[in-house]
Amino acid sequence: MKHLFRNIFSLVFAIALCLSSSSFVFTAEAENSIAIEEHEVVSKVEEAIKLFYENKDLGYSNDLGKILDKPILSLLGNKANIQQYVSTLYKTSKENYSVEIILLENTKVDNQAHMKFQVITAFNYQNSHDVDTEVSEEVYVLYNYEKALITDFYTANNYYDMAVREQGSDTLLSPLISLTPDIESKQQRLRNDIDRVYASQMLDGPANNNNNSLLRSSLNRSAIVSYARNNYSKQSPASGNGTVPYYDFSQISGNYDCTNFVSHALLAGGANVYDTGGSGISSTGWYYRNLSNRSSSWSGVNELYKYLVNNTVSNYPSGISSMYSHHTGAWDTGYVMQFGNSSSSFSHSTIITKKDYSSDGDRAYALVTGRTSATQNNNNQAADDMFPNGYKRTIYVYNY
Repeated sequence: MKHLFRNIFSLVFAIALCLSSSSFVFTAEAENSIAIEEHEVVSKVEEAIKLFYENKDLGYSNDLGKILDKPILSLLGNKANIQQYVSTLYKTSKENYSVEIILLENTKVDNQAHMKFQVITAFNYQNSHDVDTEVSEEVYVLYNYEKALITDFYTANNYYDMAVREQGSDTLLSPLISLTPDIESKQQRLRNDIDRVYASQMLDGPANNNNNSLLRSSLNRSAIVSYARNNYSKQSPASGNGTVPYYDFSQISGNYDCTNFVSHALLAGGANVYDTGGSGISSTGWYYRNLSNRSSSWSGVNELYKYLVNNTVSNYPSGISSMYSHHTGAWDTGYVMQFGNSSSSFSHSTIITKKDYSSDGDRAYALVTGRTSATQNNNNQAADDMFPNGYKRTIYVYNY
């Protein structure tokens, strides 16, 4: 009887062990299968990003119909066409082109994957062979596992997406279901705005008086350019003068680092810190002690502009501003350039780091360098490729 009980127990234990082993193997295979599927999806999306960027920047005709849902396929097709239209207008065709794609986030919710990528493009402009250009952007992608298609594709802070889709700079909305008449009308309005800006920038006129201000206490514009080009993509940029600490403002949710970066570039050029002795976030002066004790002009786009053009205190930074044009004497390297969607509200600050000329020498074109964050930045990018539908202003900065 004891032997019988022992045999029965052994049999049950063996069956249980067998079932347990079988279950363990199944779970491992399932997890491995999921991992493989996710890897394949990411690879598929990365290939789609590469093909789209080639269409947008090089004018290729890569077919994305097998990976993009129809509404987003149409939207991105129009986006690529608009960028090629801009490149033709301003003669900013690209060569020696490469794309690097880095996955930053991948979260699956139900049957959808929410992905965030850093996309870095490197190239030369065909009219500027000796200048290396690099642009880093953040791209948000929504992938539907049931459809096996990308249902949304959005680039943060891109002029097209802001004008046509009116999305937040880092928000991926629900899948694009259809191209509404509203979206189509915004696409046409964008092209009209690009034509308007192009015409205004190409108007001939007398050079402004910026060059006369060179008689003032000019900053070292070469040092400003060098700082910008050496720090735009760093995780931790250097202090502009070795004294003022560098704090990355993009670490604050909803904030960007562009004007703080420009402030440090101006420091590198010899701009004198104007600490008015205030507390908290001061509306006067131009200084940074720490995150909770600084001037609003240090990191605010419009605040920096207002401080510079209004300052009359001796030996501290001041500025002379004009709207951007292609007149050869209107601006120079080391100037600040700001971009905006209206003539009264600007949202991005950069440094002019290169001055190119048309083949006849009659027109000048600015290349700018700036930093929005460690994953959103640009080096020697044609200003005309950025916000071609918006406003641009230049600021000559000097110690008053």
